[in-house]
Amino acid sequence: MLTNRKNFCFLALTILFISMLTSCKSKQNRLFINDYFFYCETTPQEDISDVSKLNSNFTPLNKKDFQKLSSLLKNKDNFLWLKAEFTLPENLLNKDLALFIAHLKSANKIWLNNVFIGESGRLPPNEFSSGQKAHYYNFTEEILHTEEPNTILIQLWPSVTGSISDYAFIGEHQDAFLTSEILTFFNSKIYIFCAGLMFLISLIYVITFFSLRKQSKVPEYLMFSLQTLCTTVFLISFFMSETPLASIPVFDYLTVIKIFFCTGIIFTIYFEVIFILRYIRIPYSNKLVGIRFFIFCLACFIIWSAKSLHELLNYFPVVFIYLVAQESIVVYQCIRAYKNPRHRKYVVSIIIDSIPILVTIAIDIILRLVTKIDYLPYFTLFGWQVTIFMFLNNLLQSLIESYKKNITLKRDLYSKVHKQTAELSEKNEILTNQIRIINADLYTATSVQQGFLPPKEVDFDNWDIAITYLPVENVSGDLYDYYKTENCLNGISLFDVSGHGTSAALLTMLSKNIIYQNYIEGKKSKLKVSKILENINDSIVQQKSYSDKYLTGVLFDFAKKENDCIKGTMASAGHPAPIFYKASEDQVYELKTDQTEKQFGVIGFKDFEVSFADVPFETHPNDIIVLFTDGITESTNKDGTAFGKTRLMNLIKRYNFHSSQKLLEIVLDSLNNFTGNIAIKDDITIVTMKRKSL
Repeated sequence: MLTNRKNFCFLALTILFISMLTSCKSKQNRLFINDYFFYCETTPQEDISDVSKLNSNFTPLNKKDFQKLSSLLKNKDNFLWLKAEFTLPENLLNKDLALFIAHLKSANKIWLNNVFIGESGRLPPNEFSSGQKAHYYNFTEEILHTEEPNTILIQLWPSVTGSISDYAFIGEHQDAFLTSEILTFFNSKIYIFCAGLMFLISLIYVITFFSLRKQSKVPEYLMFSLQTLCTTVFLISFFMSETPLASIPVFDYLTVIKIFFCTGIIFTIYFEVIFILRYIRIPYSNKLVGIRFFIFCLACFIIWSAKSLHELLNYFPVVFIYLVAQESIVVYQCIRAYKNPRHRKYVVSIIIDSIPILVTIAIDIILRLVTKIDYLPYFTLFGWQVTIFMFLNNLLQSLIESYKKNITLKRDLYSKVHKQTAELSEKNEILTNQIRIINADLYTATSVQQGFLPPKEVDFDNWDIAITYLPVENVSGDLYDYYKTENCLNGISLFDVSGHGTSAALLTMLSKNIIYQNYIEGKKSKLKVSKILENINDSIVQQKSYSDKYLTGVLFDFAKKENDCIKGTMASAGHPAPIFYKASEDQVYELKTDQTEKQFGVIGFKDFEVSFADVPFETHPNDIIVLFTDGITESTNKDGTAFGKTRLMNLIKRYNFHSSQKLLEIVLDSLNNFTGNIAIKDDITIVTMKRKSL
């Protein structure tokens, strides 16, 4: 919701800004002079008195040359002079007038009727561009000609990036002044505020990194801090002409472009890629690290080897190739991560947070290449900062809270486990002895956990059942249980705690008795299965305190028997849908709710709304139900391909004529052949149930 609100605000501000600038262009009492520009080339020794006599040497300036003035020079050491002649219309006579030019990205001096009216930047020697700001020049009424043409002469040092906007006019003083202030703010001064904000964000991340590094590994904090710091350096190139540093001769334009613009963007992209690769939590080889570092060093070397602005301009494609190469690595790694369900949410987050930068890149391309509007700011810079803010909001607070919870996890969870085992000791002497052993030895913990689970070998009148239970470590985060009356199966459940290992196993021990008690009480009270599952969720939330673990699970209740038909109800809490083989149709299905029922949520999250739906079904002799945890479907082979639910469903259909135990053995053999020597990465529990005749 917060991300959507920010994107909406950014879009609204963008539309408002474009509308404001468009309205500026529609004001009256303006004499646009952009169609009257002429140019000529002179040596550095020629001044205004010489140029004013060269009327025949001036050539009309084509629109296509407005953005590449340096290409008009035959000798790069010469100056370019622009001339515009105009006659004042009646609506501007006897007005306080001024000259406005949306941008003049070049050091310049300007004369009106041979009277000097202003300058911007520094002409050679020690040249320096006038930057991104708009240009406003006021002049007195005395120097204007009311009956004959007026002449504007502009002396330019165009450098390699020199350009002039096609948005230039003679207008009333207040109109020209306000238009200049608005465009200068959005094209130059606003970046001072943005750079300060980026530096503040960088500082926050550095402080967070050093405050948490002893508690957990958070290298992405440092990488993101360096990324925003480099963004700050990059933004300086857009407003340096507004600072006193621009007037210091030691800061020549070539050095400023190298340090702030080129190096700033190269370093920003380098640390941005490291941050994303760390954030999506997918491992990558040292070879990839070496390739990235080599590309980074090569780009820096080429840029800093430039001896002049003209040479540097020829190297600008290197920066673009470097950016494409680095971002291609990000795209490739994100595709790899997206294929893994554990990393997919991080990739989705990266994509969502990248929307502002991608949208603003598209806006800039449309505005500058399609519509040819050159006086608007670079929206990409604002989109990048919105992306940084989205990361700040979506990651910083949530990760800090997550780490704080992890710090207290062991103390709080172990305390609750000991309390729960004390209660269980009064009801089950065997469990009491096994829980005492778990405090002394982790190996004994395996016996304890398996001891409190019901036996896997069991015989029921109405069902043929087989169970396998394969923890990835000594102890498991999976939990199964069945509920019976004498030899009749009344219900069965399978739950899976997030993660695996000791912390997950402790939560299964905490949860087993809660699940059992809620099922028995719900059965007596004739509650719906979905309601029993909701009661289980409420009880576990109250008991497990601040643990960030959660459970998924399925709960079955077999209630009615009619002839050879057993009717049942199933409810699921975010668990993989059980597989149902219907013998009469020789088809396999997934037991899950239809689209009309509300079904969302897992077990164990405090203050999170859940909604579980009842799924009724009927079974007949030789029908098969298979319950499983995602450890089997997410197991992969050496190529990274997952075993998958489809493969499991095909096995059940193909070998349906076998007993539950034989069918289970076939599934396990198929899994072992598929994975080969690849160790399983998550706990696996499978329950196969085949209907007997009543």
